[in-house]
Amino acid sequence: MVTSALLTVLSILLAGYGMLPNEKRLDLRVRFSKFDFLFVTIMLSAIFVVIYSPVILSTGLIEPISWRWGFTEELSSFTYLLLIISFLSWKMFGRRISPSNYAKWAKESEQCLRERKFSILGYLLNKYHKKLFEVASDDVWFVNLRNKIKPKIMIWEWGHELKIKEVEKENENTIRVRHKYHDLRKWIITKIPERSAKKELIKQSLSRLFKSRAFVSYITETYPMIGAKATALRFRDDDEFRQYFFEALINNQHGPLYRELRDAQSTPTEGRYVIDESNQLLEYFFSDINVAINISAYQTIGNWIRDYIERGEKSEFYNQPNGYFSEADERWECPIYVGGRYFYVMGTSAICQRVKNHMWLMYLDRFVEKILSRLERAHGVDLDREFPTKYGYLLYYFFSICDDWLSLIEYLDYDGVDYEDRIRFPEYEAAKVMGSILRKILLSDKVTPQQKSYFLETVLRRVTYLDLHDFNFYSNQIFESCIREYRGGGVDQELTNNLEVAFQGVDHILRCGDYSFEAIMARNGMDVES
Repeated sequence: MVTSALLTVLSILLAGYGMLPNEKRLDLRVRFSKFDFLFVTIMLSAIFVVIYSPVILSTGLIEPISWRWGFTEELSSFTYLLLIISFLSWKMFGRRISPSNYAKWAKESEQCLRERKFSILGYLLNKYHKKLFEVASDDVWFVNLRNKIKPKIMIWEWGHELKIKEVEKENENTIRVRHKYHDLRKWIITKIPERSAKKELIKQSLSRLFKSRAFVSYITETYPMIGAKATALRFRDDDEFRQYFFEALINNQHGPLYRELRDAQSTPTEGRYVIDESNQLLEYFFSDINVAINISAYQTIGNWIRDYIERGEKSEFYNQPNGYFSEADERWECPIYVGGRYFYVMGTSAICQRVKNHMWLMYLDRFVEKILSRLERAHGVDLDREFPTKYGYLLYYFFSICDDWLSLIEYLDYDGVDYEDRIRFPEYEAAKVMGSILRKILLSDKVTPQQKSYFLETVLRRVTYLDLHDFNFYSNQIFESCIREYRGGGVDQELTNNLEVAFQGVDHILRCGDYSFEAIMARNGMDVES
């Protein structure tokens, strides 16, 4: 009776295991350690002992033990079987790989990668990435202990304070002073491993996975947050992975980055900029802007957009009349527009968080330069429109982003900020970029006089606003970048002539008063006649 019931239950378990999806079976194999195997073996052995107890007792080698607490042969066997089932269920739904199984994970994950079983590999990585990333990032206790015990050589430099340096050679101006117990420390660290073998194994495994462009493209679309968190890891050729990841994000017009940037329509309020938590990628990269800085979140996106414009693959489309492009949903499928939005969110976050980093906002200047090189209006374009072509609208869009950044200056705290700190803030770079963009537009023969006056008028309104709020440091920087090709260089005469022409078409209100164009130009060493 007991045997037949057990055989039935075991048959059901084996059949159930066979019906599990491939990823579940692989998951169980990866997580099943030697200890787990030992536990199941002990439980099965206990069941067999109970079943064969009459045979064992008949040998007379073992005295029978009476059952206690109401247990019987059938109930004991069922209890052991229930423990096995509970244990296997716990293993099935757990999210931890035993350290003894890291080699098994590395082997199985590499096998899935070679066979391009990305759905299985993605499932496992989604389940275990937190633990794997933790192992790959954190030093184990004995490595930290070794670094603490490791002796250092103290060098006294004549005329200077005592300093600790890792050097092997001294000169006539230095005296070597060893730490107390130097030799003892040196002997101790020879007994402590310099690095964790398990950590190196996991880093190598993750390196193999994330250097596969095909797999990175897969997780970018299906598990984008795994890729985002992996950008913070440090392993061999990690920069290659970050390039693949960000290229996959910007190259997928129906992917998560495009959706989140479209949803992130919030604007700064009194110098504070909050990214909604539902936009997980943007929130991860920019809620703490240091994350973006540490992984150079601007580099790959900026390079990709610059090269995309330079290749001119869709120049014919962008040189067509603007139509409703600037207002319709079509712009949210445009990599150039979405790339600009990406830099807007990043730059705004950096300005509001008062980080001292230019964030490579000058990429916008490069985008404008490439657009102007590709700007060739199609036949029938109405030049009297505010934005004659799609390229024309994108020029204004990048320009307006700089204007939006400079509008935040009013709400920022500059108390106790010296000149060296001020020029390291992102808004300083935004002022330079705005001036440089204006320069390129004024010098271009592909932009109409009316449009040049329009862009100049936008700058004058922003400069007037900055001057009224005692931020002429930034208004001066705008025109410094405009009238001089290089910092410290002379005033560009051709640019001066173009400025004078464009100035004739601006609003008359901006051509008079204490904050007039003439006054601004005079501050920058230029004389302009109205």
